[in-house]
Amino acid sequence: MKKLLTFAAVAALAIAAQAASVSWTSGTIYLPKGGDGTDKGVFGSTKAGSGVVAAYYFVVDATAYGAFDAETAFKDRFDVDDSTGAIALKSGVSASYERTSTGGGAANWASQTINEGQTIYAFAVYTYTDANKQGWYIANKAYATLNVGAASADGAYTNLASSVGSWTAVPEPTTVALLALGLAAVGLKRKVA
Repeated sequence: MKKLLTFAAVAALAIAAQAASVSWTSGTIYLPKGGDGTDKGVFGSTKAGSGVVAAYYFVVDATAYGAFDAETAFKDRFDVDDSTGAIALKSGVSASYERTSTGGGAANWASQTINEGQTIYAFAVYTYTDANKQGWYIANKAYATLNVGAASADGAYTNLASSVGSWTAVPEPTTVALLALGLAAVGLKRKVA
């Protein structure tokens, strides 16, 4: 009888405190077609090989999620090495989870437990540097929520890279600096004239 009561109590607790597991997924990631910057980063037909694409997931609050902007999500968190094109997290910035692509062209973060009534918000940023030292990124936002009585979470937490379907080229710092210098010179010339 004690065993039966214990089993009933455990079952009741399990029902009362439901939780689900969320697997945040990138979907299949294809490298930029050509990879030389001339194609505006359109997905090509080559899947990202194992370890080629880095994936970073940042758990954020609802306010940050609502104000998401892909360019800002990237620029606020990453630096680009001018000589190699390598992309790395800025000093003092840490990701909630980091992964790299697998041979199947995906970069997924391990399952995360979400409790009943809870919503988790995140930014997902995928980075890649091609053979020409051109840096690329994909940024997206995601959320998962477990509704009362639900067996699994609802939300936009799948195909976070593949749903974007294209890469954004990272401007080289020297190129941006030269462009700014040129614009300043033009402005100064007009002011003098």
